[in-house]
Amino acid sequence: MFRFSSQNLFATNIPAGNVYGHWIQAGSPYLVLGNITIPQDSLLQIDDGVVVEFQGHYQLHVLGRILALGTAGNLITFTALSNWWGIRYDAILSAQDSSLFMYCKFEKGNANGTGNYQLGGAFFIPYFSKIRVENCTISNNSAYYGGAFYCDHANPKIIGNTFSNNTATGSYGGGIYCWYSSPVIANNIMTYNVSSICCKYSSPVIRGNSVTYTTANPAIYCEYSSPSIINNIISHNPMGIYIDNSSPNVIGNVITYNTSAGTDYGAGIRCRFNSFPQIINNTIANNTALIYGGGLYTDFNSSPLVKNTILWGNYVPNNQGTQLALDQTSFPTFYNCDIQGGSAAFYYYDAPNTFTGTYINNIDSDPIFINASGNNFSLQATSLCINAGDTTGITLPLTDLAGSPRVCNNDVEIGAYEICATGIQDFSLSKLRTIFYPNPSDENVTLEISRDNLPKNLKLQLTNVLGEYAKQIIVQDSKTTISLHEMTSGIYFYQLSDDKDILSTGKIIVE
Repeated sequence: MFRFSSQNLFATNIPAGNVYGHWIQAGSPYLVLGNITIPQDSLLQIDDGVVVEFQGHYQLHVLGRILALGTAGNLITFTALSNWWGIRYDAILSAQDSSLFMYCKFEKGNANGTGNYQLGGAFFIPYFSKIRVENCTISNNSAYYGGAFYCDHANPKIIGNTFSNNTATGSYGGGIYCWYSSPVIANNIMTYNVSSICCKYSSPVIRGNSVTYTTANPAIYCEYSSPSIINNIISHNPMGIYIDNSSPNVIGNVITYNTSAGTDYGAGIRCRFNSFPQIINNTIANNTALIYGGGLYTDFNSSPLVKNTILWGNYVPNNQGTQLALDQTSFPTFYNCDIQGGSAAFYYYDAPNTFTGTYINNIDSDPIFINASGNNFSLQATSLCINAGDTTGITLPLTDLAGSPRVCNNDVEIGAYEICATGIQDFSLSKLRTIFYPNPSDENVTLEISRDNLPKNLKLQLTNVLGEYAKQIIVQDSKTTISLHEMTSGIYFYQLSDDKDILSTGKIIVE
């Protein structure tokens, strides 16, 4: 089998010491023979298709700046003969310019030392936030904490990547570990990691991710933290979300088919020790706990606000709190939810009791999912969850996880998905067909509307995966060219509306 080594004809040997300049395909593979450092105020640029192979357990220490810009069809690969110590930003000055990694592959990082050298298998990022890692593949890395990423007082942007088979030997944060940090973790695919995301004393934005098949511990773990956990799919994990002394906003998530094999309690969401999360517009379904709380478990003075949420089809073998189990120190409140069995089915594990907490405008009706066994938890048109939610006193994202408007015709559904069943859908499909091309694009995109007499005051809005406005224009012609030059690469949701209605929605991709 062919492999890169110092015997390859066109290999470039990189001795220990300082590195900077430009690594191009013609010099690849670059064989790293010792610890290397990008000095302060220096730049290392790496072209697409380059392979960087560490010949021993060495590190890439960044004090300056690195631009590793691959392409979708020609990744930059960071790998090792056996393993390496990853990319480490230790002691970098906050005034340094930003680093960017796009379409890269990181594998075999292994932080197996002591102190900081046991943290962050692929990336160790303390006290520095000007880092963006996007559209990368990050697999088979390991550390005590933060198998792939360890963030310490750092707020990088980690967007659109694929994480798989990353390990935390200390049990938490095989994918990403946050310590006093607030990174943006958006639109990633995370599968088969040991505890995918861990937050301690942190407030990250965790949005639009698919977090599945975590191999040990909760998929998302929060301790003394207040993350925003929005529009994620959290499925087939040992537990969905563990909340300990924390007050996250948990909004618009599909939390399904999780099994509390490790703790026996709270397969969907577990709230413990003075936790006060907002659990809004989630679908928590078909989770299994071995003892208590198939859908939700709350104890030790934890009192979540649960609103516009479906708790359905969750299971406990002894039927003790299939949807919810709690103790007498917990006082959750429920508004406009669809809960199987109603409050009569709630179970107090520490003493027989009847739920006397706040329970207002809730229903007990089959939500009628399109295909739960096929992981499609959208609602069918006959569901009583449609338009049965309430927006009073809460702030919702602009879209659900499928990109549909979260509030449609001033109504909101119960559950994670909107279907826009009244007015907008019919008008959009029959009277205002739109197409964007080319899509994806890196320069300009053309909006074409198959209708000449456009509605008055037609407006196009683009938002990023965080729900933030990225661009807005007034549409006056049936064919409009839109410049994307000032927009960063990623997925954007569009909304075309007039003064009365949202007429069309969808997404475009900026390369």
